[in-house]
Amino acid sequence: MTQDNNISIDLACDAGEASTPDGVAIERAIMERVTSVHIACGGHAGDIATIRRTIESALSLGLAIGAHPSYPDREGFGRRSVQITRGDLLASLQDQVALLAGLAGEAGAELVHLKPHGALYHDASLRPEVADAIAEVASAAGLLLVGAAGSRAVEQWRDAGLRVAPEGFADRRYLADGSLRSRAEPDAVITDPLAAADQALKLALGEPIEIPDGAVRLDVRTICVHADTPGAAGVVGNVADRLMQSGFRLLPPGR
Repeated sequence: MTQDNNISIDLACDAGEASTPDGVAIERAIMERVTSVHIACGGHAGDIATIRRTIESALSLGLAIGAHPSYPDREGFGRRSVQITRGDLLASLQDQVALLAGLAGEAGAELVHLKPHGALYHDASLRPEVADAIAEVASAAGLLLVGAAGSRAVEQWRDAGLRVAPEGFADRRYLADGSLRSRAEPDAVITDPLAAADQALKLALGEPIEIPDGAVRLDVRTICVHADTPGAAGVVGNVADRLMQSGFRLLPPGR
């Protein structure tokens, strides 16, 4: 199906998480095909050097820059739920975003959005107090919030009057309730570039995505590809090409 009205969609990636030269090269290749980037800012990955490098790449490519904070859990790469008080979580998120914002400012860039990472992203839809802490940080910094399309977190943020970009994933399998299949499950990650492109187009068009026991439909404004998905550069290239060939302009949310 081709779009005749040239609707725009954001294509994004998580970055600033690589720790090897090969990983850095893959992130750069991915960033060359997306329109916005979520930069790890010390909670699960990233340090001053990686943040600066990623900001510089994003600026050179004209990408919208966003914060990608997480639970303070570098050992678990932010993919484990952490028992933490609201105050400690709020302080950690504020520190992570402030670090990124400060380094972005030094480079002449501004933050546009905030997307929580990993377990924090998922817990925001299960625990209103987590979503509220994320919202407080984003609101104070004037940032658009990126969250799971159809989730309670997105509804909560919208009800609070915050700007939200519902997100879908080209490289992850879904469950019937619109949540992501656990990475511990078989076939949770889509590594076939053509299959990822098919799913991205369905997400962009608002068409049903097939799942084992039916289908799920999501309303998204941004589509993400993970940099650590095997073959990610090929995946994001196919996704970008399919979206553009179908009449979509690739633009950050709000542009």
